[in-house]
This record gives sequence, structure tokens and C-alpha cells, in this order.
Amino acid sequence: AHETDVPAARLFDELDAFATALRDGVSHPTDAHPGEHWLRVPVGSRALPVRLRVPEREAGDTAARPLIVALHGMGGSEHLFFDGYGDGLLIRLAAARGAYVVAPRAMPAGAAEPLVEALAARFAIDRERVFVIGHSMGAATAVAAASRFPELFAKVVAIGGGGRPTDLDELGKVPFLVAPGEHDFARPGAEALAAALA
Repeated sequence: AHETDVPAARLFDELDAFATALRDGVSHPTDAHPGEHWLRVPVGSRALPVRLRVPEREAGDTAARPLIVALHGMGGSEHLFFDGYGDGLLIRLAAARGAYVVAPRAMPAGAAEPLVEALAARFAIDRERVFVIGHSMGAATAVAAASRFPELFAKVVAIGGGGRPTDLDELGKVPFLVAPGEHDFARPGAEALAAALA
């Protein structure tokens, strides 16, 4: 992946932890394993590569936490929100707020609900506070996912991109932030999205 330095030693440690968990018949990772994880999450008939950040918790804290689904732009990967965009600003902000972040690689819109379901089966995710943020192509995917599963997301953020929303009656209940740059080549698409939502 061009967006990140591969932390080989940490990934070998993670592989060792997976092997130990498999041997012992327990799950890994779980909320007891905070920090970053590089995983493949089963969604339907495929395994979706993701990068996941699990929030730190005090001992005994089992409270459900928000989940941010972060969708990268074309030509990118699951690493962009962690190491690229704003030098990982979203990850730092999520950590300060105790939120999970999952960044899938080139996620199809239809995988949004299975991905959230798979993570919620293992982690204490607050299903009322699942947010999606997408940049460029990821913004279009966020809009498509919210159109398909309007009950899944508490809020949608589309940065530098648009998309074609469907079922505007249902989607109209979901708060949106549409944010193109002043000279962004995708500004017309973002403006069309904002107009459709309005």
C-alpha cells in the first residue's frame, strides 16, 4: 500500500495473537485488544480488507461506543484515513472521543450493513451512533450505502464528491454534511447532491 509504511513487526505480533486465540478457541481481536488491527471481515461471500481502530477502555467499561465507517477515494486504500488524509486526523479525533473507526478497501455500497453487523457481533458498537464519511469515490459510496440502508447511519459526510441518492423520503431523515472544496473538480456532483437532499 502506497499510503502507509507497513509495520511488519506489529503485524507479526498480531498474527501471533490470532494464532494463540485460534488455539485457545477465543475471539481476536475484541474490545480487550485496543489499537489498530488490519483484518479481513466476512461480508456475504467475500472477505473485505479493513483497517480497524478499537478504542481504549478503562477496566470494566463495556459501554457501547460510536462507529465511524471511513470510505477512501479512487486509487486509495483502507490506509488513507489512518495515514493520509490530514495525517490521520480522523483517527486522532475518534480516539479522543472513544469511537471505533473502520476503513474498508473499495467497499461496495451493499457491504455496508453486513460490515457493521459483523463488527457489532464482536465489539460494543452503539448501533444508534454509526456514522459514514466518504471522500470523492468514497462519498458516492457513502451516499449509495445510506440510500440502500437509511436506517443504518446516524449521519453521512460526503467530502469532495456526490452521488445519486435514492428513496429521498427515507434519506431525508438522515443528517448530511456535503463538503466540496472551492476549486474541487467534483464540486458539481457535491452541489447536485446537496440540491437533491434539500
